[in-house]
Amino acid sequence: MTVKEISNGVYIKSLEPNGSAISYELEAGDAFDSEKYDVYIAVYNEEGALNAVVKNQMSGTIETNSSANERIKVMVWEKDTMNPVVDAIETSVVETSVYKLMSYTTDGSEYYGSWSSATAPIIGNSLHLAVSSDGGETYTPLNYNTGVLYAEADYSVEGGNPYKGVGKMLRDPYVFRTATGYGVIAARTDETSDTDSADGSVMIYTSEDLTDFEFAGYLTLDTAAIYEPACVYENGKYTISWSTSDGRTRKYAVTEDFKSIGGEGASDEVYENPSIDIDHSVEATNVIGITAAEYKTLTANLNAPINTGVEEFEDVAVSAGANAVLPETATAL
Repeated sequence: MTVKEISNGVYIKSLEPNGSAISYELEAGDAFDSEKYDVYIAVYNEEGALNAVVKNQMSGTIETNSSANERIKVMVWEKDTMNPVVDAIETSVVETSVYKLMSYTTDGSEYYGSWSSATAPIIGNSLHLAVSSDGGETYTPLNYNTGVLYAEADYSVEGGNPYKGVGKMLRDPYVFRTATGYGVIAARTDETSDTDSADGSVMIYTSEDLTDFEFAGYLTLDTAAIYEPACVYENGKYTISWSTSDGRTRKYAVTEDFKSIGGEGASDEVYENPSIDIDHSVEATNVIGITAAEYKTLTANLNAPINTGVEEFEDVAVSAGANAVLPETATAL
């Protein structure tokens, strides 16, 4: 459980998407006086429009067009006025979720049984996913700790093997939320060197469920190779930040469609790799909060089915000469 504090003694104790609603609980400390202050809880959608607002209800459920991109704002004002007592606190709905999703890469040694020690690292530099249900204390790798998204080989290189192509890798694959699902941003690198014909650009993928991916294309950001790309969606726009090899200067730009950028500038953002303790892992690139429903879907889609029991069919009676009517489907539990 994540706790965020407002300096007047009101706290967000819990916050969790629940279908088309958001369940929440606030907690007032000793410094809070309900006779002097009003507490407003407002929910905004991904475009920044107000979806819902409640007043002086320290816990409950807010009906919304619930999505993982919604944001919640807690405001404390003087009683029966619109005069703020302190700055409002604002957070994404899933930021406080105990369910987390981590993206990471590996050294490829988990593939040694099928691939040579020379080829395996190329495969390891792909998007791997792991989930947590305890707030990020521990993570469980998905898809048997193998990648879910790989860079496609380049078959256009003159003189290259027309069947094998030139192997490519994903550098620093980063998962982010889009208006309708998920996105992945990553730099492409060659199997044999740090330089690549796509240097200065990032690869963009979109996905509804992180199982099937659609390549949205290359987006040019710089003239030098890209490292540590990151992307955040807010108010209908995507802010992309990245580092370059020349001293790892951090930069940023804004895009609405992943086709062109604007608003470029230097960024004071500090890129930090999350800690990771998963077999064969090299580094984690980022962690995002997910809902309980997303956690359930990811673990179902990217893990082997688990047999929890067998139920017998009901007896079927059929008269002599008649056709038997059998169940259309059988469900494994």
